Amino acid sequence: MKEKKREKNNRSVKQYKGASLPWSLGMAFLTSLLLAVFASLVVIYFTAGNEEYMKQSAEDGEFGAHVYQILSENYTSYSAASGFDKQVLLGPVSPDRINEDIKASIDEIYNGDGKLDSRENVKEEIYNAMEADAVRQGVEVTDSVKEALQMTAEYCRYDYMNYVAIPLASQISIIVHKLDRVLWIGLLLMALFTLAALFLTFRLAGGGGIGLRFLSYSFITATILSFVFGNLIYPMLKLEQLSLNPASIKRFLLCYVEGLFRMFNTVGLVFAAISIILVGFSVLMPRIRRLSHVRY
Repeated sequence: MKEKKREKNNRSVKQYKGASLPWSLGMAFLTSLLLAVFASLVVIYFTAGNEEYMKQSAEDGEFGAHVYQILSENYTSYSAASGFDKQVLLGPVSPDRINEDIKASIDEIYNGDGKLDSRENVKEEIYNAMEADAVRQGVEVTDSVKEALQMTAEYCRYDYMNYVAIPLASQISIIVHKLDRVLWIGLLLMALFTLAALFLTFRLAGGGGIGLRFLSYSFITATILSFVFGNLIYPMLKLEQLSLNPASIKRFLLCYVEGLFRMFNTVGLVFAAISIILVGFSVLMPRIRRLSHVRY
Protein backbone atom coordinates (compact mmCIF):
# COMPACT_ATOMS: atom_id res chain seq x y z
CA MET A 1 0.00 0.00 0.00
CA LYS A 2 2.84 2.34 0.86
CA GLU A 3 4.46 1.67 -2.52
CA LYS A 4 1.23 2.46 -4.33
CA LYS A 5 0.83 5.65 -2.35
CA ARG A 6 4.41 6.62 -3.09
CA GLU A 7 3.88 5.83 -6.77
CA LYS A 8 0.78 8.03 -6.79
CA ASN A 9 2.65 10.92 -5.15
CA ASN A 10 5.50 10.57 -7.63
CA ARG A 11 3.03 10.64 -10.49
CA SER A 12 1.44 13.82 -9.11
CA VAL A 13 4.82 15.43 -8.65
CA LYS A 14 5.74 14.62 -12.25
CA GLN A 15 2.49 16.20 -13.39
CA TYR A 16 3.20 19.38 -11.45
CA LYS A 17 6.81 19.47 -12.61
CA GLY A 18 5.72 19.01 -16.20
CA ALA A 19 3.37 21.93 -15.84
CA SER A 20 4.50 25.53 -15.68
CA LEU A 21 2.26 27.18 -13.09
CA PRO A 22 2.65 30.81 -14.27
CA TRP A 23 2.09 29.86 -17.90
CA SER A 24 -0.86 27.69 -16.96
CA LEU A 25 -2.49 30.44 -14.90
CA GLY A 26 -1.82 33.01 -17.61
CA MET A 27 -3.28 30.75 -20.27
CA ALA A 28 -6.30 30.00 -18.07
CA PHE A 29 -6.94 33.74 -17.67
CA LEU A 30 -6.53 34.38 -21.40
CA THR A 31 -8.95 31.55 -22.09
CA SER A 32 -11.50 33.11 -19.75
CA LEU A 33 -11.26 36.37 -21.73
CA LEU A 34 -11.76 34.49 -24.99
CA LEU A 35 -14.78 32.77 -23.47
CA ALA A 36 -16.17 36.20 -22.47
CA VAL A 37 -15.66 37.55 -26.01
CA PHE A 38 -17.30 34.45 -27.48
CA ALA A 39 -20.19 34.88 -25.05
CA SER A 40 -20.57 38.50 -26.18
CA LEU A 41 -20.84 37.42 -29.81
CA VAL A 42 -23.43 34.81 -28.87
CA VAL A 43 -25.45 37.46 -27.00
CA ILE A 44 -25.26 39.80 -30.01
CA TYR A 45 -26.40 36.97 -32.28
CA PHE A 46 -29.49 36.27 -30.16
CA THR A 47 -30.34 39.96 -29.61
CA ALA A 48 -29.17 42.52 -32.16
CA GLY A 49 -28.98 39.85 -34.85
CA ASN A 50 -32.45 38.52 -34.17
CA GLU A 51 -35.62 40.28 -35.30
CA GLU A 52 -37.75 38.29 -32.86
CA TYR A 53 -35.79 39.78 -29.98
CA MET A 54 -36.55 43.31 -31.18
CA LYS A 55 -40.23 42.40 -31.52
CA GLN A 56 -40.24 40.98 -28.00
CA SER A 57 -38.56 44.14 -26.68
CA ALA A 58 -41.24 46.26 -28.35
CA GLU A 59 -43.91 44.07 -26.76
CA ASP A 60 -42.27 44.09 -23.30
CA GLY A 61 -41.84 47.85 -23.48
CA GLU A 62 -45.53 48.23 -24.43
CA PHE A 63 -44.44 50.20 -27.47
CA GLY A 64 -47.80 49.72 -29.17
CA ALA A 65 -49.78 50.82 -26.11
CA HIS A 66 -47.71 54.00 -25.78
CA VAL A 67 -48.17 54.75 -29.50
CA TYR A 68 -51.92 54.28 -29.21
CA GLN A 69 -52.02 56.69 -26.27
CA ILE A 70 -50.07 59.33 -28.18
CA LEU A 71 -52.24 58.94 -31.28
CA SER A 72 -55.36 59.15 -29.12
CA GLU A 73 -54.19 62.47 -27.71
CA ASN A 74 -53.27 63.85 -31.14
CA TYR A 75 -56.46 62.62 -32.78
CA THR A 76 -58.47 64.26 -30.00
CA SER A 77 -57.24 67.65 -31.13
CA TYR A 78 -57.88 66.77 -34.78
CA SER A 79 -61.42 65.63 -34.00
CA ALA A 80 -62.12 68.83 -32.07
CA ALA A 81 -60.90 70.93 -34.99
CA SER A 82 -62.84 68.94 -37.61
CA GLY A 83 -66.02 68.37 -35.62
CA PHE A 84 -65.85 64.57 -35.67
CA ASP A 85 -65.90 62.26 -32.68
CA LYS A 86 -62.45 61.01 -31.71
CA GLN A 87 -63.51 57.39 -32.14
CA VAL A 88 -64.26 58.02 -35.81
CA LEU A 89 -60.60 58.87 -36.39
CA LEU A 90 -59.30 56.18 -34.07
CA GLY A 91 -61.58 53.46 -35.46
CA PRO A 92 -59.16 52.26 -38.18
CA VAL A 93 -56.19 52.59 -35.79
CA SER A 94 -56.73 49.84 -33.23
CA PRO A 95 -54.04 48.70 -30.72
CA ASP A 96 -53.81 45.32 -32.48
CA ARG A 97 -53.20 46.98 -35.81
CA ILE A 98 -50.52 49.21 -34.29
CA ASN A 99 -48.71 46.19 -32.85
CA GLU A 100 -48.86 44.38 -36.18
CA ASP A 101 -47.54 47.40 -38.05
CA ILE A 102 -44.69 47.79 -35.53
CA LYS A 103 -43.72 44.17 -36.18
CA ALA A 104 -43.94 44.83 -39.91
CA SER A 105 -41.58 47.79 -39.46
CA ILE A 106 -39.11 45.53 -37.66
CA ASP A 107 -39.40 42.91 -40.41
CA GLU A 108 -38.58 45.63 -42.93
CA ILE A 109 -35.41 46.47 -40.98
CA TYR A 110 -34.14 42.88 -41.01
CA ASN A 111 -35.49 41.67 -44.34
CA GLY A 112 -35.64 44.87 -46.38
CA ASP A 113 -33.93 48.23 -46.37
CA GLY A 114 -35.78 49.81 -43.46
CA LYS A 115 -37.69 52.13 -45.77
CA LEU A 116 -40.43 54.07 -44.02
CA ASP A 117 -43.95 52.93 -44.97
CA SER A 118 -46.05 55.95 -45.94
CA ARG A 119 -49.22 54.31 -44.52
CA GLU A 120 -51.44 55.63 -47.29
CA ASN A 121 -53.95 52.89 -46.45
CA VAL A 122 -54.43 54.42 -43.00
CA LYS A 123 -55.14 57.81 -44.56
CA GLU A 124 -57.68 56.27 -46.93
CA GLU A 125 -59.48 54.36 -44.16
CA ILE A 126 -59.67 57.41 -41.88
CA TYR A 127 -60.95 59.53 -44.77
CA ASN A 128 -63.65 56.97 -45.59
CA ALA A 129 -64.66 56.77 -41.92
CA MET A 130 -65.04 60.56 -41.67
CA GLU A 131 -66.92 60.76 -44.96
CA ALA A 132 -69.31 58.01 -43.89
CA ASP A 133 -69.88 59.72 -40.52
CA ALA A 134 -70.54 63.04 -42.27
CA VAL A 135 -73.14 61.39 -44.48
CA ARG A 136 -74.80 59.82 -41.43
CA GLN A 137 -75.02 63.28 -39.84
CA GLY A 138 -76.67 64.63 -42.98
CA VAL A 139 -73.73 66.81 -43.99
CA GLU A 140 -73.41 67.44 -47.70
CA VAL A 141 -69.94 66.28 -48.78
CA THR A 142 -68.91 69.04 -51.16
CA ASP A 143 -65.48 69.51 -52.71
CA SER A 144 -64.47 71.90 -49.93
CA VAL A 145 -65.60 69.36 -47.32
CA LYS A 146 -63.64 66.63 -49.08
CA GLU A 147 -60.57 68.82 -49.09
CA ALA A 148 -60.92 69.41 -45.34
CA LEU A 149 -61.38 65.68 -44.77
CA GLN A 150 -58.28 64.94 -46.85
CA MET A 151 -56.26 67.40 -44.80
CA THR A 152 -57.38 65.87 -41.48
CA ALA A 153 -56.72 62.35 -42.79
CA GLU A 154 -53.24 63.46 -43.90
CA TYR A 155 -52.44 64.74 -40.41
CA CYS A 156 -53.59 61.43 -38.96
CA ARG A 157 -51.55 59.45 -41.50
CA TYR A 158 -48.40 61.46 -40.83
CA ASP A 159 -48.63 60.90 -37.07
CA TYR A 160 -49.33 57.21 -37.50
CA MET A 161 -46.46 56.76 -39.94
CA ASN A 162 -43.92 58.38 -37.61
CA TYR A 163 -45.01 56.91 -34.29
CA VAL A 164 -45.36 53.32 -35.53
CA ALA A 165 -41.97 53.33 -37.26
CA ILE A 166 -38.72 52.38 -35.53
CA PRO A 167 -36.46 55.48 -35.32
CA LEU A 168 -33.46 55.49 -37.68
CA ALA A 169 -34.84 52.35 -39.33
CA SER A 170 -32.84 52.68 -42.55
CA GLN A 171 -29.56 53.22 -40.67
CA ILE A 172 -30.30 50.32 -38.33
CA SER A 173 -31.11 48.14 -41.34
CA ILE A 174 -27.68 48.83 -42.87
CA ILE A 175 -25.96 47.90 -39.60
CA VAL A 176 -28.05 44.75 -39.20
CA HIS A 177 -27.27 43.51 -42.72
CA LYS A 178 -23.54 44.15 -42.26
CA LEU A 179 -23.66 42.45 -38.87
CA ASP A 180 -25.40 39.45 -40.37
CA ARG A 181 -22.56 39.03 -42.89
CA VAL A 182 -19.71 39.20 -40.38
CA LEU A 183 -21.26 37.72 -37.23
CA TRP A 184 -21.09 34.11 -38.36
CA ILE A 185 -17.45 34.52 -39.34
CA GLY A 186 -16.69 36.11 -35.97
CA LEU A 187 -18.47 33.33 -34.11
CA LEU A 188 -16.61 30.63 -36.05
CA LEU A 189 -13.20 32.24 -35.57
CA MET A 190 -13.78 32.89 -31.87
CA ALA A 191 -14.99 29.31 -31.39
CA LEU A 192 -11.78 27.99 -32.97
CA PHE A 193 -9.55 30.32 -30.95
CA THR A 194 -11.40 29.46 -27.74
CA LEU A 195 -11.16 25.70 -28.36
CA ALA A 196 -7.44 26.05 -29.08
CA ALA A 197 -6.97 28.07 -25.89
CA LEU A 198 -8.87 25.46 -23.87
CA PHE A 199 -6.66 22.71 -25.28
CA LEU A 200 -3.45 24.66 -24.55
CA THR A 201 -4.62 25.40 -21.01
CA PHE A 202 -5.28 21.72 -20.43
CA ARG A 203 -1.89 20.66 -21.85
CA LEU A 204 0.16 23.37 -20.11
CA ALA A 205 -1.37 22.35 -16.78
CA GLY A 206 -0.16 18.80 -17.34
CA GLY A 207 -3.45 17.22 -18.39
CA GLY A 208 -5.48 14.87 -16.25
CA GLY A 209 -7.28 16.13 -13.18
CA ILE A 210 -4.98 19.13 -12.86
CA GLY A 211 -5.69 20.16 -16.45
CA LEU A 212 -9.42 19.93 -15.80
CA ARG A 213 -9.01 22.04 -12.71
CA PHE A 214 -7.29 24.81 -14.67
CA LEU A 215 -10.06 24.63 -17.26
CA SER A 216 -12.55 25.08 -14.44
CA TYR A 217 -10.64 28.24 -13.41
CA SER A 218 -11.20 29.62 -16.92
CA PHE A 219 -14.91 28.90 -16.86
CA ILE A 220 -15.32 30.23 -13.31
CA THR A 221 -13.67 33.51 -14.32
CA ALA A 222 -15.84 33.66 -17.46
CA THR A 223 -18.89 33.03 -15.26
CA ILE A 224 -17.98 35.97 -13.02
CA LEU A 225 -17.42 38.24 -16.05
CA SER A 226 -20.79 37.19 -17.52
CA PHE A 227 -22.66 38.00 -14.31
CA VAL A 228 -20.83 41.34 -14.06
CA PHE A 229 -21.95 42.20 -17.60
CA GLY A 230 -25.46 40.97 -16.87
CA ASN A 231 -26.05 42.82 -13.61
CA LEU A 232 -23.64 45.72 -13.15
CA ILE A 233 -23.03 47.31 -16.56
CA TYR A 234 -26.63 48.26 -17.39
CA PRO A 235 -27.27 50.23 -14.14
CA MET A 236 -23.98 52.07 -14.70
CA LEU A 237 -25.20 53.33 -18.09
CA LYS A 238 -28.09 55.21 -16.40
CA LEU A 239 -30.17 55.16 -19.56
CA GLU A 240 -33.25 56.12 -17.53
CA GLN A 241 -31.85 59.63 -17.37
CA LEU A 242 -31.89 60.02 -21.15
CA SER A 243 -34.30 62.62 -22.44
CA LEU A 244 -36.05 60.84 -25.30
CA ASN A 245 -39.36 61.73 -26.90
CA PRO A 246 -41.81 60.23 -27.39
CA ALA A 247 -41.93 58.10 -24.24
CA SER A 248 -42.70 54.99 -26.33
CA ILE A 249 -39.24 55.13 -27.90
CA LYS A 250 -37.50 55.55 -24.55
CA ARG A 251 -39.32 52.60 -23.00
CA PHE A 252 -38.58 50.45 -26.04
CA LEU A 253 -34.87 51.36 -25.92
CA LEU A 254 -34.63 50.61 -22.20
CA CYS A 255 -36.22 47.18 -22.61
CA TYR A 256 -34.00 46.41 -25.61
CA VAL A 257 -30.70 47.30 -23.91
CA GLU A 258 -31.63 45.82 -20.53
CA GLY A 259 -32.66 42.53 -22.15
CA LEU A 260 -29.38 42.42 -24.06
CA PHE A 261 -27.32 42.66 -20.87
CA ARG A 262 -29.61 40.27 -19.00
CA MET A 263 -28.80 37.68 -21.66
CA PHE A 264 -25.31 37.48 -20.16
CA ASN A 265 -26.87 35.94 -17.04
CA THR A 266 -28.06 33.00 -19.13
CA VAL A 267 -24.57 32.56 -20.57
CA GLY A 268 -23.16 32.83 -17.04
CA LEU A 269 -25.42 29.99 -15.87
CA VAL A 270 -24.14 27.81 -18.74
CA PHE A 271 -20.52 28.61 -17.83
CA ALA A 272 -21.28 27.90 -14.16
CA ALA A 273 -22.73 24.49 -15.04
CA ILE A 274 -19.64 23.63 -17.11
CA SER A 275 -17.41 24.78 -14.22
CA ILE A 276 -19.20 22.46 -11.79
CA ILE A 277 -18.86 19.54 -14.21
CA LEU A 278 -15.13 20.20 -14.69
CA VAL A 279 -14.52 20.48 -10.95
CA GLY A 280 -16.43 17.24 -10.43
CA PHE A 281 -14.38 15.39 -13.04
CA SER A 282 -11.10 16.82 -11.68
CA VAL A 283 -12.01 15.38 -8.27
CA LEU A 284 -13.27 12.05 -9.58
CA MET A 285 -10.46 11.38 -12.06
CA PRO A 286 -7.80 10.46 -9.45
CA ARG A 287 -10.28 8.12 -7.78
CA ILE A 288 -11.14 6.49 -11.10
CA ARG A 289 -7.44 5.96 -11.81
CA ARG A 290 -6.92 4.56 -8.32
CA LEU A 291 -9.78 2.06 -8.85
CA SER A 292 -8.37 1.04 -12.25
CA HIS A 293 -4.95 0.37 -10.68
CA VAL A 294 -6.55 -1.65 -7.89
CA ARG A 295 -8.38 -3.83 -10.46
CA TYR A 296 -5.38 -4.53 -12.61
